Amino acid sequence: MIDVIHPRKSHCNCPHADGKRIVCKHQIAVYFKAFPKEAKKYKKELDDYYEEEEQRDDRIEEELAKHLKKSTKQELMEMVWDLLYEGPEWQFNRFVDCYLDVD
Repeated sequence: MIDVIHPRKSHCNCPHADGKRIVCKHQIAVYFKAFPKEAKKYKKELDDYYEEEEQRDDRIEEELAKHLKKSTKQELMEMVWDLLYEGPEWQFNRFVDCYLDVD
């Protein structure tokens, strides 16, 4: 059952939502089936968001490449040290596994 005005009053008997006041994927599917224009609107919003994120990532990558190219060897070494020792442990371990031959 979908309550469009009060979505949290909607109900579904799936294991995820049964007895809980949450909106599950089944309720979303029913809503979008009943209101296809809303589904198209939401899809466009998602597509626009992902396009903006992709453009942002491209700009960041370009700036990063520029920054790295103008950095000295010493500056690059310091950046690597900072990333390895200030970052998460998995990052350090992955670097060691990929680039070092130690047992």
